[in-house]
Amino acid sequence: MYGVDHPNFASALNNRGVLSKELGDLESAKSDYDQALRILEVRYGPHDRAVAQLLNHQALILMAERKYEEALGKCLRALKIDEKSFGPDHEAVARDLATRGGILQ
Repeated sequence: MYGVDHPNFASALNNRGVLSKELGDLESAKSDYDQALRILEVRYGPHDRAVAQLLNHQALILMAERKYEEALGKCLRALKIDEKSFGPDHEAVARDLATRGGILQ
């Protein structure tokens, strides 16, 4: 069994956050993403690609809440991590760029 500070628990929180967002429950999604991000940052550090994915998810929630400056900050942090981790031509970088475009639009 995994504890509440294990990456698998963070993955479950992320999945629940995705579902909550799709169901329109942005507060629950935000809470799940925040908790998962804290776990992964402690476990892997603030520059890990799993952290970048959660930052992107947080950016989408903030965009839905019309908190564009905060969303852009999360998105740009994710983009920086993904570019360093994968290089400029990776699908994770494309995801971050698409999120940035949506925020700026």
